[in-house]
Amino acid sequence: MTVVIVYPEIEAFGGVERVLLGLCRELEDLGLEPKIISYFDHIGLHRHAERPLNHLVLNPRQGMWAKSSALKQALSDASGRTLMFGLQSAVHAELAKLEDFSVWVPDTPSLQAVPSASWLRRLSGQARKALFFNIAGRGLRRADGVVTNAVYLGDELRRLYRVDPKIIYLGVPSPARAPKTRETETPASRSLLSVSRLEPNKRIDWLIRAFAGLQARNGGRPVVLDIAGDGGERTSLESLCDSLGVAGSVRFHGFVSDEELETL
Repeated sequence: MTVVIVYPEIEAFGGVERVLLGLCRELEDLGLEPKIISYFDHIGLHRHAERPLNHLVLNPRQGMWAKSSALKQALSDASGRTLMFGLQSAVHAELAKLEDFSVWVPDTPSLQAVPSASWLRRLSGQARKALFFNIAGRGLRRADGVVTNAVYLGDELRRLYRVDPKIIYLGVPSPARAPKTRETETPASRSLLSVSRLEPNKRIDWLIRAFAGLQARNGGRPVVLDIAGDGGERTSLESLCDSLGVAGSVRFHGFVSDEELETL
C-alpha cells in the first residue's frame, strides 16, 4: 500500500525534515511505499536521504488557490492513505475540499507565521490571522484524524480549532511510560542543548534571555548553552548574546551531522 505524505514547501533541513525521512524509512521497513508530494523543494531533499525517495515536486504557480488546485490534481492521480504535514496543508485541504486524509501539526499554531498571499494582504494583521485560523480549523475538522507531538500542542489545537488530536511522541517514551529519575546531588556545572533552525518562529531569542537569567541566578557554578543549527537569525542571536553578557557561555555550532549531534 502507498502512503502519500504531503509536505508543502521544503525550505531548509531541520527537525521536521528529519521526521519526514525517518517516517519514510519506517514505512518501508513495514512493507509500505511512501510517496512525498511537495509544492517546492529548495534544498534537494534526496541529498539528505539514506535511501532513494519517491518525491513528486509540483512547482505550481504562486498563490494558495493555484497550489491547492495542483495538490488536488496530484492526489487524484495517487492512491493510498494520505498524511499532510502542517497547518498550511490543512488550509489547502479545505480550499481544495479534499477527503480521506490526516494531518500532523508539528509546531505551535499561535506562533505560526501567516502566509502573505496577495488576497490576504488586503486585510489587517489581526483579520488575516483570524481568516487563516478559520480556514485551517475547517481543514483540520475535515480530516479523518489530527496528530501532534506534545500535550501543550494538543491543548492549543482543541482550544483554537475544536479538534481532538492524538498525541504521538517522537523518538522518546511518553511521560507516562518514561522511567522516573531523581537527581541525588547538585551537579558541579550545567550544560543545556538547543537543536533547531535559527529562524524567528523558533524563538531562540526567548531561550537565550532565559539562559541569561539562569546564569545570573546560578551561584557562580558554570553553565553553558550549546546551540546546534543554523539559519537567518544567527547574526542577530549572536549580537543578543553580546548585549546580555553571555557570549562566552553560549556556543553556536551551526548545522551538525547526526554523529556530531550525538557527541553534543
